[in-house]
Amino acid sequence: MKIKDPNIRKIFEDHSFKDNRGLNEYIDLLGFPFVNALKALKHMDHWLDAGAGEARAIREFLMASSKQEIFTTAVTLKISQAVKSSTHKTIVNYLEDLTQESIRPCDIITDVSGGLQYCEQPDHLLKRYLLWMKPQGKLFIYVKEGTTTIERGSEILSFNEWIKSIPGLKFIDGTVPEAICIEKDKASHAVPRLKLMETRMGDDLIRKFREV
Repeated sequence: MKIKDPNIRKIFEDHSFKDNRGLNEYIDLLGFPFVNALKALKHMDHWLDAGAGEARAIREFLMASSKQEIFTTAVTLKISQAVKSSTHKTIVNYLEDLTQESIRPCDIITDVSGGLQYCEQPDHLLKRYLLWMKPQGKLFIYVKEGTTTIERGSEILSFNEWIKSIPGLKFIDGTVPEAICIEKDKASHAVPRLKLMETRMGDDLIRKFREV
């Protein structure tokens, strides 16, 4: 993937993003909908952590769970230690470079300050997530407040406000306002196209998009 924006490119080249979130931090952000989804996983189900960093959340889940044959996948740009599980797969790549066939159908997808917070094409990535999800699957998203805005005509929307405006999706709030659980009401969804208009660096990467 060729990254055009210099601020986003620098973050990826420097790996200057948080890469060691644990399972309890996921739970603190995503709340009981996430806990209940983990508890509901059964034989041959699949959890994809998109932008997993060191895959700490998956490691801790596998260590704590007595369930067998739960498939897990971590997509990351770097990882220092292999996950020791015969049903785990680690993919070292950009999420945007993966195809529909790259990932087995998902019961749970988590993006906790992952690709959706750092990529140049979050609309493309959201479409990919919706394709990877099983009909009853759940997508858990956390995008830090104030980091991403979308211009739609005269409106300025937060990232979550924008997602919640997409028809054919159902939403459950997490513990914090920036965290949501998404379920599909329909098989296909018209995700609006976004164009990256501006980025700047502060304590976090700030991105501004426009619907086109």
